[in-house]
Amino acid sequence: MKKIFLLCFSICLIQYANTQTIIYSEDFEGTSINWTLNSTANGGMGIDASSNQWVINNVYNGGIYYFLGVIPINVPSTNTQPVAITNSPTSKYMHINYGLSQIDNTNYVDGSSISMAGGIAGINFSCMNYDISTTGYSNVSFNFYWICDGAVGKVYYSTNSGTTWSPIGNDCAGSATWTLTTITNNVFDNQSTLRFGFVFDNTVAGTGNDPSFAIDQLSVTNSGSGNTNNTVATDNLSDDSFCACSPVNVPYTATGTFANGNIFTAELSDATGNFSSPITIGTLTSTALSGTINCIIPCNSIAGNAYRIRVISSNPAIIGIDNGVNITINTNETPAVTISASPSGTICTGTSVTFTLTSTNGGTNPIYQWQKNNMNVAIGNTYTSSLLENGDEINLIMISNASCISTTEATSNTIIMNVVDVLTPSVSITSNPSGSVCIGSPISFETIPINGGNSPQYLWQVNGITAGTDSVFSSNSLAENAIVTVQMTSSFACATSSPVISNEIIVHHIPKPTLSINPQNSTITSGDENVTLTVNGADSYVWLNDNSNGNSITVSPNQSQNYCVIGEKNGCTDTICGFITVEDKCGHITIPNSFTPNSDGINDFYLIAFDSIGCVSEFELLLFNRWGEVIFESNDPSAKWDGTYNNKIVTDGVFMCLVKVSYNDSAMVYEYSNHVTVLK
Repeated sequence: MKKIFLLCFSICLIQYANTQTIIYSEDFEGTSINWTLNSTANGGMGIDASSNQWVINNVYNGGIYYFLGVIPINVPSTNTQPVAITNSPTSKYMHINYGLSQIDNTNYVDGSSISMAGGIAGINFSCMNYDISTTGYSNVSFNFYWICDGAVGKVYYSTNSGTTWSPIGNDCAGSATWTLTTITNNVFDNQSTLRFGFVFDNTVAGTGNDPSFAIDQLSVTNSGSGNTNNTVATDNLSDDSFCACSPVNVPYTATGTFANGNIFTAELSDATGNFSSPITIGTLTSTALSGTINCIIPCNSIAGNAYRIRVISSNPAIIGIDNGVNITINTNETPAVTISASPSGTICTGTSVTFTLTSTNGGTNPIYQWQKNNMNVAIGNTYTSSLLENGDEINLIMISNASCISTTEATSNTIIMNVVDVLTPSVSITSNPSGSVCIGSPISFETIPINGGNSPQYLWQVNGITAGTDSVFSSNSLAENAIVTVQMTSSFACATSSPVISNEIIVHHIPKPTLSINPQNSTITSGDENVTLTVNGADSYVWLNDNSNGNSITVSPNQSQNYCVIGEKNGCTDTICGFITVEDKCGHITIPNSFTPNSDGINDFYLIAFDSIGCVSEFELLLFNRWGEVIFESNDPSAKWDGTYNNKIVTDGVFMCLVKVSYNDSAMVYEYSNHVTVLK
């Protein structure tokens, strides 16, 4: 850290100059050291953990290092410092260290022996990473304390910001006690980009002894004439705490004579008080020995409480004494505020809503101005209203009184109100068909909702018992005088009452006609008899067998079957059937109407079946395709058709069957015809 040395150190330097100006100093006591340790500049390795490395600490005690884990090597303690060094006798210092030994005082690996377990020989470099200016100065000296009883320490300088380096002065070697060295050379004079560095070189044959190279209490001083009669000091500031971007008046007091065109410049250190890279915050062109420089604290300053300000002059070039007291710089924060509503989301007309805020960087006593539709409505931490309308916009303006802020005013987010009118729900139901219905007929009931919302809930009830939950309810089993209602629960957010009950629909039935048929069951001989069926109990009739009307029908079936009739009375219908059994004189014949010749063992053949094939005296079976061709014929009553024609299975379709049969007990020939469907 750059700073003015203590008086005791200044007295020690009197032997080198009668009048002396301290241009730069570093005692390695600060938290931010602007040096690059183990730099790869100037040919140094600086990166091999097995080699000697530059470190900064205040460890002086030695210890025992076990070579190969078993051979003890004693590392002595480093000699303590003289009183001229800040924070002596064991201040922080920059020194060589062999890290693998885990002993942090000045010890090292000797490149020419097995001292400290041997290791990698090399040139390790440590240097300043910023420039110092000696512009306007002559007789400039570089001063430092050092010890080095093992290998060799060397001093380097650069006048081009560290681009190239050159050695200067004598080697530092052969001393286990702290030694003050001063190097004065005109190459240091009047330089604007001067830097210094140190090399530890154990490629040179050394003693292998500790302590190795260590340095402390660096300074660059001027003992020449010309600038020694001029001084610049920064006077006390009006405050010790400032905000970034804020103005500050920097007073100064000077001695000596300043040439025309001289510029007094106020400079700001870094956050630790270091002026290695000062920032200009204001200038004043003047030759006056006192005055005030109007300055601005940089807006990009980082927060810190150890800043310093100093004033320098340009003609002659004088680096003045800083203000002598740490100052605090606070970064500028941005005030912010957000609001929220309770309840949030959609509300009903007349609902009381409370708006609350969350703020940052508002200060100790901020002002909160609530606005509705850009009009001021209230001041305070909260705002409550029950007079909100749909589309109202609520926001908040915060006026901060914090000390370091980028702006005093912050506007919150905007809440757009969604206010819904309060509505009354209702529901009614209708039935289809309406009025009285025939017993057993289905009835469908539908809802007609009002203000039910997007997804109302329904609960159908029959005589007070739950029967369904859909918007439509149907049934064909409702009893006479059954009472049907529906209960609706509205999904509308602002319904005045819910659930609501619909109107009632009372179910009334019309009885079906009571039908009777005569005869209901009868038996006849095929081809010999007629049967007249008569029905009663209705007003009109339709016979299903032939769609004929009337209450009677006369038939002569050749096979057993039902004869059914629909009777209608008062709009309701019922059906009744009479069954006629047809018997052959010599048994019963069955003529199939389909078969499946697909060789699956089920219904693979077409044949005529008789109850008693022995009754058959004559028989003829003919099968025709749709073009009238005979595709199968036989006089054998037990013959089977396998579904082939010309030795090929016929395609699926409908064929005509003609059967002629005579029985032993009669000379009559009976003819039957039927359609035969072939399916594979």
